[in-house]
Amino acid sequence: MRFWCAVIFFVVYSACASANELATVRVGAAVSSELSPDVLHSAADSGDWLRQQPGVDGVRMGGHGIDPVIRGQSQNRLNILLDDSFVYGGCPNRMDPPTAYAPLHSYDEIEIRKGITSLQDGPGGSGGTVLFRRVTPVFLENDAPVRGDFGGRYGSNGDSREAWTNLIVGNEYGYLRTFGQYGKANNYEDGDGREIASGYEIRQGGGILGWTPNADSEWSVQYEETRERDVQFAGAGMDSPRSDSTTVALKGRHRMSSRWTLSGNVSWNQVDHLMDNFSLRPAPIQMGSAMKVEVPSESETLTAKLIAESVSGPTEIAFGLNAQRNRRDAVLRNVSSSPVLELARLWPDVMIQHLGGFAEVTQHFSDQQRLSGGVRIDHAVARPRDSNERPAGPPWVRSAAQLYEQAYGVRGDLEVREWLPAAFLRFELDQQGHHWFASASYSERLGDASELYIARNAAMGNQQWIGNPDLAPEAHRQLDIGLRSQ
Repeated sequence: MRFWCAVIFFVVYSACASANELATVRVGAAVSSELSPDVLHSAADSGDWLRQQPGVDGVRMGGHGIDPVIRGQSQNRLNILLDDSFVYGGCPNRMDPPTAYAPLHSYDEIEIRKGITSLQDGPGGSGGTVLFRRVTPVFLENDAPVRGDFGGRYGSNGDSREAWTNLIVGNEYGYLRTFGQYGKANNYEDGDGREIASGYEIRQGGGILGWTPNADSEWSVQYEETRERDVQFAGAGMDSPRSDSTTVALKGRHRMSSRWTLSGNVSWNQVDHLMDNFSLRPAPIQMGSAMKVEVPSESETLTAKLIAESVSGPTEIAFGLNAQRNRRDAVLRNVSSSPVLELARLWPDVMIQHLGGFAEVTQHFSDQQRLSGGVRIDHAVARPRDSNERPAGPPWVRSAAQLYEQAYGVRGDLEVREWLPAAFLRFELDQQGHHWFASASYSERLGDASELYIARNAAMGNQQWIGNPDLAPEAHRQLDIGLRSQ
């Protein structure tokens, strides 16, 4: 039966591959190439697809939720935007990086920038930037009003299967786009026949309603969600029985003149995540009884951007504003006791926000030579709003503020305020199939919620995790000289 399911899925996939909207990958700033259907077919998720690209790796704890690594840098050193939205996962152990909430087959383009080649998408990004994009569909007067694709894949080891669909209905004045993706896998067997915990079940879907009144304007409202169930992680001490993400976004673009275009977007995302050590694995035994712990957590992110762009002959100019606000909260609880005891406020209602402005210029000396550069400044504010709240647990449990003071001698409710500058200069030359480039950049990054404020008491043999609220911003100075040939 599995063999025939594999045959059916392969036939369906092959029939639909030529119609798949995900047609382009952009690496760096200048190179694009067709995505191989075989690569799409073999990727378990977006993180798995990324690590198959040159120069990109990934941290893997299970069959899903692979955390990208570029130039040895990961986590918040990469700016990963899902259709212009920042999505910060709800797991302090990074079971759910942003790519876990990016349904691969719903995107039209994926751009991978290594290092800093632009400052338009937010602060930091020293390792690089990954942009997942859905492109506005274009309908001409005589085009068919319906277009779309669907497909699937099957893998016998672990009985993994996946199906997806994209459907667009519209005309020259507007469109409705819907997309959905379903994936399920059981644990796989390694070469010695051992079962490796890696199963998962994921449902992802959403829709975009767009208005395109003329060639100079486009507006859209978007909704999408991800529902993950029973995600197992052999490389971690816990699994995730539930992880949900919801995103709502508004976008607009208007060409004000032959030279200037104004565009912007605002989005809201919420992630509700639960991990525990007993739902999907045997609970560890301590003092003769099962010790069951869980961590319910949530992450809420607001992203906004406004940008003005101009093209005047060989000169391109862009300047604008970015705003970003993330709130994270997580509690470690002992659910094997009665009543349930809180052992730590892992993230004591941490709020981190950035407000920044940027300006960039690209000068084309010819079709083969160009010089680009830009500057950026961000004001960052971070604070733990519940750091003085002591968990409702045993007498030895300390509040986050007490742990910070004990480890670093700093006030537990310390608010961080920093100015974060960034700049880059890049020269590129295309010559007889070769792409030469040289660039220099400087950037600073504020620590994330875990680096600054995570607070776990040493309980049940676990190590203490204590963030440092007084951690200085991280500075990166990079020089790139390279050649890319095709």
